Amino acid sequence: MMLVQAPQFNVPAAEQARACSEGHTIQHPVLFLMRVDPENAFHNLETVVSVFAALATLQLQPQQYNGGLEVVIADDRVPGYFSAVWRRLSHPHPLRVLREQPFPAGTCFATALLAPYTAHTQSLLTYKAGTADEVAELSELPFYPDQISLLMRTGVLMGVHGAGLANQVFMKPRLGAVVEVWHNMENNFHYHNLAYMLGHCYFNVRSEQELDVQAVVAAAVAAMDAVAAARAAVAAAAAGSGSGSWWWRRPWQG
Repeated sequence: MMLVQAPQFNVPAAEQARACSEGHTIQHPVLFLMRVDPENAFHNLETVVSVFAALATLQLQPQQYNGGLEVVIADDRVPGYFSAVWRRLSHPHPLRVLREQPFPAGTCFATALLAPYTAHTQSLLTYKAGTADEVAELSELPFYPDQISLLMRTGVLMGVHGAGLANQVFMKPRLGAVVEVWHNMENNFHYHNLAYMLGHCYFNVRSEQELDVQAVVAAAVAAMDAVAAARAAVAAAAAGSGSGSWWWRRPWQG
């Protein structure tokens, strides 16, 4: 992400005035999002994280936020994932889609932030809610608030390697499990590493010509057992009767 402020480029005030004479200068920060693939949730998630990390790192002065922050989708693609996040971040200004609401000619920006933005299909979700086992397809639900609410209750997220597995970030840390199927592939650790950072138990099932259904079922059962044990340990620790522990399975351990 880059922060662009006109004074940093040592542009003479008179030249700035001439360049903006036919329009006006927007004083509040404007965040421009350029999306590469609006159907890849994993890359979209990377953008969400990088945007918030960059905003924290840049440490803009409070007076620079006096007019709020405006978010602009600057590409010509479909809305994609996490639109609800960008709408809430864009406050008090409505989220702007540049191709539908272009700025007037000659508009200048006192503070502009430029960021990439991308998005993928959702994966099958298996989870335990209370005493009943349920299976849901995320793509059938609105992202906000339905998918987020569901994922926060999720025990086990499973699917073939793909960006939908990035949804594990919405699961409770150290209280979930991820089952990933590698079909005709190997040594791609995107979601293994993400699970490790979040404290989720991780199971990997490899397949080549045909999917080994029994292996997938075994991994799902083991994942649910691990989640149940972890939650029981947490409950026991909270009750003062013991201390919980968590474990993590490397993908090459079967």
